[in-house]
Parts: sequence; structure tokens; C-alpha cells
Amino acid sequence: MATRAQIVRRMQRIDTLAARKVALWPRKVVQIVVKGESNDAARERHYRAHPEDRGADFEIFLVIVRPKQGEHRWSQDPDSRN
Repeated sequence: MATRAQIVRRMQRIDTLAARKVALWPRKVVQIVVKGESNDAARERHYRAHPEDRGADFEIFLVIVRPKQGEHRWSQDPDSRN
């Protein structure tokens, strides 16, 4: 049988491990398509269409360079929060 002190120590260890796991959960990432506009205009357009994406930890911008040829480049906003 376990003593009360052993049970308390194990419960504290479980709480510590659970807190670490919560800190490792993935963060929210939003992909925003830029169609010949500034990143700020694209961000506003995206959040008007998808208000549930507000408060994202990362914003990744997909900049369309030549839409007819399907070429694109990825950019990340320099002001985005990490």
C-alpha cells in the first residue's frame, strides 16, 4: 500500500507533467493569400472573411507572383508574433 505522502508526491509529478504537455500544444497558424495587394490589405480581407482566425500565433503569406502560370512564393510577415 502507498502512503499518503507517496500519493501526494505522485499527484504533484502528474500535475507537473500535464502542465508541460499543455505548453507543447501546437500554436494556431493562418495562411493568407496575397493577390497583388499589400500584406496588411490581405490580412484585413482574410480576417473579414474568416473572423475565427483572429488571434493566430503565426501568419504565413502566400504571395501570388504569376497567377496564370501558377507560380507563387512564400513569405512570412516580419511583424508576426513568434
